[in-house]
Amino acid sequence: MIGWTAVIFAIQGWLGETPAQAAAATTPSYLQIGMAAMSLGVAYMPLFLPPTMNAGGASPAGPAPPVAA
Repeated sequence: MIGWTAVIFAIQGWLGETPAQAAAATTPSYLQIGMAAMSLGVAYMPLFLPPTMNAGGASPAGPAPPVAA
């Protein structure tokens, strides 16, 4: 949710920028849009590159077999 807000604010800042503000800015507006887009990419990365291990450390094939005592 915060990533989408960052993208919207970056686009609004870029569209509302005056030439004087662009000349005085230390970072260009398209860099801010790129950083906001990368934040979305990182947020949605698990959808396209799912993790290989579960939270408990078991493989995706299933839980580990029990160990004999």
